[in-house]
Amino acid sequence: MLRKFIFFDLGNVLLRFSVDVMLGRGSAVLGCSADELYRVIYEDGWGCRLEMGLVTEREFFDTVCGKFGADLDFVQLAEAFNDIFVEMDFIYPFLENLSSSGFPRGILSNTSSGHWNHVISKYSYLTKWIPENHVLSFRVGAMKPDKAIFEYAMNTAQKAVGKNVNLNAGDILFIDDLKQNIEGAANFGFDTIQFTDWQYVEKELKKRSLK
Repeated sequence: MLRKFIFFDLGNVLLRFSVDVMLGRGSAVLGCSADELYRVIYEDGWGCRLEMGLVTEREFFDTVCGKFGADLDFVQLAEAFNDIFVEMDFIYPFLENLSSSGFPRGILSNTSSGHWNHVISKYSYLTKWIPENHVLSFRVGAMKPDKAIFEYAMNTAQKAVGKNVNLNAGDILFIDDLKQNIEGAANFGFDTIQFTDWQYVEKELKKRSLK
């Protein structure tokens, strides 16, 4: 069951991420409740627009500030929304081994430009270990679990392994924490591991001769 390429999700696979922390920090500076902010970001769809690259980070924050009548500095608000990731250092040895072996790998994530730029600035070792093949929703214009982003990922992986390697969807392993994303990737044909904890992932990787 040896695979030829691995895609990692970003939030809650490579770095710990909490929507509740983001809502708490954001609502504190905006002067609203976390529930009110949740409705704007998720129920009104502004979070999806941001993560699909349909609005810029500044347009997103201007909209959110307008909803709550807040007049805030862009940098202050961006920090509250973006500085919400925590290291998951137990995965580092595996990433280092992949990097040193040159095994083809990439990141496949629903994320915004602000989150991505914050992550690669604060946790620059991630792009040292995974320097390319970043399939990011705000660049692609599609989000997991939509088929379009997996098609883009498939093409990215094929380019990475080279035209002399015949890459099938089942040759790609995708690790994500969310059930709907795992189901979407599996329906596309990817091999998948749903991240619950690293011990489970290690066990699954051994089955695929990748640990």
